[in-house]
Amino acid sequence: MNSILSRCTYCDGKLSPCVFDAVPGTQHHALLNSNEPPVESDAVVVRSTILQAEEHLAWLRHKIARLLSQVKDSKELEQLEEERVLISSYLAENRGIFSPLRRLPPELLCEIFGWTVASAKKAQLKRHLGFCEKDSPWVLTHVSHTWRAISVSTPSLWSTVTINYGTLVESSSYPLAMLETHVARAQKLRINFYGCDLSNRHDTNQLEIFQYLVKHASRWEELHLEATHSLYALLESLPDCVPLLRRVRMRVRRNGRSSIVGSFRFLNTAPSLVDINLYDQPSSFSFHPPSRLARYQLEAPLKTHLDILKLAPRLVEAHIRVQDNNDPWLDSREIIVLSSVRHLYASQPKALDYIQTPALEDLSIPLGISSCPTIDSFLARSSCALRSLCISDRPEFGAHETLAVINNIPSLIELRFIVSNSIHQVNALLAELTISDAGTRTVVPQLTSISFAPRPWVQEKFDYGAYVRMIRSRLKSPECALTSTTLCITRYPDINSPVIRSLDLLHETGLQFELLTGSEARGDGGPLDVFLSFRRAVAYRPLH
Repeated sequence: MNSILSRCTYCDGKLSPCVFDAVPGTQHHALLNSNEPPVESDAVVVRSTILQAEEHLAWLRHKIARLLSQVKDSKELEQLEEERVLISSYLAENRGIFSPLRRLPPELLCEIFGWTVASAKKAQLKRHLGFCEKDSPWVLTHVSHTWRAISVSTPSLWSTVTINYGTLVESSSYPLAMLETHVARAQKLRINFYGCDLSNRHDTNQLEIFQYLVKHASRWEELHLEATHSLYALLESLPDCVPLLRRVRMRVRRNGRSSIVGSFRFLNTAPSLVDINLYDQPSSFSFHPPSRLARYQLEAPLKTHLDILKLAPRLVEAHIRVQDNNDPWLDSREIIVLSSVRHLYASQPKALDYIQTPALEDLSIPLGISSCPTIDSFLARSSCALRSLCISDRPEFGAHETLAVINNIPSLIELRFIVSNSIHQVNALLAELTISDAGTRTVVPQLTSISFAPRPWVQEKFDYGAYVRMIRSRLKSPECALTSTTLCITRYPDINSPVIRSLDLLHETGLQFELLTGSEARGDGGPLDVFLSFRRAVAYRPLH
């Protein structure tokens, strides 16, 4: 603190210029420059200092007020005002020594620290370019001795490792020495590694970092990986090395090269695996799921999907992305009963002909004229109480056809609509769902949630005004059960437009309204992520 030439509050005589400065080297000075809690002997000194500062501050205020009333000696007034600011700051610093934050129990601090460190999911969405110390547990070690001791001794804070080579700046990579310390402080590891085809100099660093992480594969619990050709060979050394691995999300960046030859063999030797999500896997990949598998997502021929479904009795969520290889549909009458599946996505409705899902609650599927009989047959065969339907439109499928499908599912309470083709058809659907004042029959009144996601490649404009009118009309209707809605948009309307003001008004109605924009709305994993980002309560839920 700067020196202050103060005066006595009683005789107005000059005091020592350091009377309100803690002496360097004392415990008082150390407390002012740290976040450590005071012991009782230190607290006596601090309380005495606070009392003196309060008394002197009161005298300063009185003196300043008197000078202001006399309107004289502006130089003295300026000096007193400067001193008042300094004393106020010094007083606040001393009061801060008694802050409850310095005395929080270690258990509570651990809980708070856990929320400050970015989870694997948030780190994946944010996609930091390079190493950012502020978004890692390292920042907690610089606050105080107590915080450092707690953070260093809490392995869960160090379990997530996020490394992104989306930048060519070498200095932005995670320093290997720090990474070694990070991994040493953790027990189980959640790895987020985003590789990139770089120059030889940077590629060496990338290989070195990933090779170090591979050495600790026995501690991997989650792996979110974007691998390059240079990293791919390291994956082949992993079989029988990942006993704890539960969740995998992996993409191989092809970068215009020929298809990768090989297989992710380690996935077939991961006994704890419950969740797998693959993009652009090698053509030779053959997955033999463990019996514990609860969720899977990959693009493959239909036969591959059916083989997986037969071997996964505990499956809760399945994403059947049928590879478009012009293969004929299988001539098989065998129906695979998936008794535990509650959430299902199928890129081709025809895939539903081979399965039965009695516990299904949530279905995501493209909707077209030819798919209606397939869907009807599937739902009848499954005898499930479907509660949520996420559909994407086809050009030939109009509003009346869509409502016919919805009306045929009496248990349905949530509708999500991906607008991929015709805005005209969707605007017509909005009109059908709007409750008019003419006393006409209310369409699907049991829906508690109606949501829309116009995709960016659709040329026509989504009618936001019609969307707002539809939502408000159903809120006002005593027959309707609507309580929530989500609008997922990548091209944001003009911030000053009436549309934005109308959307803001939805918050004032008591409606649960969620607006997803930007990367949240786009999804980074291709068309399927559109469905995933739109399904708020489903994606990456804990699986046991």
